[in-house]
Amino acid sequence: MSVQPIVGPDPDDPVEILRALPPQHRQQFLGDYTAAAREALSVEGYRRLREVLQRWGLRAAGASSGQEEVADAPRRAPEEPGAAPRAYPEKSLRAIRAALVTDEDRAGFDDGLRQVLSEVRGSLDLSGLQEFVHTWWLIACDSVRDPGGRAEVYRRAAHAQQLAAAGRPLPAGEKTWRQLLAERGVAG
Repeated sequence: MSVQPIVGPDPDDPVEILRALPPQHRQQFLGDYTAAAREALSVEGYRRLREVLQRWGLRAAGASSGQEEVADAPRRAPEEPGAAPRAYPEKSLRAIRAALVTDEDRAGFDDGLRQVLSEVRGSLDLSGLQEFVHTWWLIACDSVRDPGGRAEVYRRAAHAQQLAAAGRPLPAGEKTWRQLLAERGVAG
């Protein structure tokens, strides 16, 4: 049995990040990366390098999908006045699951993880796992940013399902999708 390379680009690979970034952001990335790489020479500095690569990886992904505003989102969750700062979770399965605030999210994470691990065992291709981790990390960040909002999403979905099952009309929203996404810091 031989070790096989990971198929597909790593979203936190500095070469991939640099390639995906628009030219106007490359110098800033290189400066941040170089400083964090120097810090990473000490054991304590390693986390800083990971944070820089994750932040710039998100920025590069947003830029390559035409949503630079998403990529420029802050790394820390907004805070209520007087509340302790809330950091976004690390990009690990354990940290992501710990950050999920609703039973529905935790159940979806657990079910999805079982499915993706089964697929990885069969194909030996880690790209599905990488996509799973990234997708659920974004959901975990949303949970940290707005825990009540995550619960509200499921409450409204359950209400809509009850109305649909009873054959009653679904309520029209007060806001468009663009307005809702803009409130969450996502360009529509």
